[in-house]
Amino acid sequence: MKLQLQMQPSLSGLEKWETRPELEELQSIRERSTSAYTRLYTLLLRVAEAQPVASSATLNLLEQSIEQTQAYVDSAAASIMDVKRNWNLL
Repeated sequence: MKLQLQMQPSLSGLEKWETRPELEELQSIRERSTSAYTRLYTLLLRVAEAQPVASSATLNLLEQSIEQTQAYVDSAAASIMDVKRNWNLL
């Protein structure tokens, strides 16, 4: 399988300045997503280590984390779509 790289035209200083807020927003989304994934992974590891029965507190924490993460994923997806729309990438 070959990986094809396409050269992107370089951005002017103005274009870089205009994209900065969106790039910072996308960076923030990436960081928060990584944090949410790490939290879920850690809780799932606790549940796996506690087998055959995990404590109800751990399971409740896992449930809360899943709900919070899902809400965040939905808002992050909307933010990403907004950035794509703003830059005509759809």
